Amino acid sequence: MGLIQKVQSTQDKRFFYISLSDRVKQSSQSIKTDSVLNAAEKAFSEDKKAVFTEMLNFMADYINGDKE
Repeated sequence: MGLIQKVQSTQDKRFFYISLSDRVKQSSQSIKTDSVLNAAEKAFSEDKKAVFTEMLNFMADYINGDKE
């Protein structure tokens, strides 16, 4: 699988659509996620990160039906 995808138009065979491959999109998203996590790690105290983690765990449990 390459870095780009080339797809021929179904309406006009002279035209092609070019886009990034899923592999490139996932890699780019991973870099953005790592960057944001590193920034948050530096910006917030351990206490604030602990409260945020507790909130995320509560929401995940609630969504999964573990808490009401």
